[in-house]
Amino acid sequence: MMNNPQDAVHLLESSELTHWIERSLGSVEIKERYNLALESAKEGGVGVGYWDRLIPRISIALDPNAPIRYRTMSFHINALGNVLADLFIGKKGLANFIDLFNNGTIYFWLSTSADMNRDVSEHIQTFEKIKGFLQKKQLVSEIERCLYFLNPSVHCLSPYVEEYFVLNPKDLIVALEQFAKNRSGNYPETIIDKHIACFLICRDARLIEPHTYDLSSGDRHKYIMANLKVLASIQKFYDVGPLPNLTSWLVHYAEPLIERFHDKDRQEKLKKDIEVEKDNGILQNLLSILENEQKIKKDQIAFRRAILRYKEYSLEFDSIKQKLAKPKFFSERKGREWAATISGIISALIIIGFIMLHYQGTI
Repeated sequence: MMNNPQDAVHLLESSELTHWIERSLGSVEIKERYNLALESAKEGGVGVGYWDRLIPRISIALDPNAPIRYRTMSFHINALGNVLADLFIGKKGLANFIDLFNNGTIYFWLSTSADMNRDVSEHIQTFEKIKGFLQKKQLVSEIERCLYFLNPSVHCLSPYVEEYFVLNPKDLIVALEQFAKNRSGNYPETIIDKHIACFLICRDARLIEPHTYDLSSGDRHKYIMANLKVLASIQKFYDVGPLPNLTSWLVHYAEPLIERFHDKDRQEKLKKDIEVEKDNGILQNLLSILENEQKIKKDQIAFRRAILRYKEYSLEFDSIKQKLAKPKFFSERKGREWAATISGIISALIIIGFIMLHYQGTI
């Protein structure tokens, strides 16, 4: 059926197979599963993808104990993780795994097994998690998360460290140090890629879970800072020695972190400080320099004050500019103001003089 799907569909939709099931097998259960397979496959329409839904369902209906057959894949349900690992290593066919869940084939097997009174509770939980991973568009989700979730012993398949057969976070950071050394300053812009992120969250979620939002952020400074925090926590937790090459990799892309500060003098000092720290290879020290909450708050307060001063000076500048644009108008207005003031003063002095003369005459 898998080799000639068009001929298979023609046969399956005819009554020949139904008659064969009734005559040769004589099983009411098989006939019911067969009819259910036909009906469920047509729920998505009979256009594109119909063959991919129908043929695996019929195969499951006729022999639930046989391997699940889907396109080029053939596997028992307990080997689902092995199949996915093989697809990743072969670098092809990953869409088949995704479609296996999206078109409902895997759930048809689940319902068929449940009808046969098999214990499928564990599979239900696993499939629901896989479905959730595939639906989320995050750095720690999608099919890479499924790979490490289903295969606790598979090594990290990131192109940075695949050749080192990394099995735990400690091995990962040591491998990244060696990778950075081999690149000799020609560093990729991404440090924690999708494979590394999914590998870490499946092997030790504490190290990366608090930073998953920033790792998926489009803001470059948030992404770089999250990388630094994750890698620094791994170095500290596993008591790994100095990592000068990995530190240089992070420093190479630290510009967005420095530019968060508005004070140019502060920026220059930070650049000098991280250059000094680069050779020491202690990521926690680098983090302390770039993530100083007190200095960031002080810089923000000074920046707000500078904005207010700028607004005041701008208003004063506009006022002077208007006066210079019409000097005659403003000089005449200013002259009238001074004339009024002086005349008022003179009038006051005359009145005071009359009052003094009046009182002197009376005395």
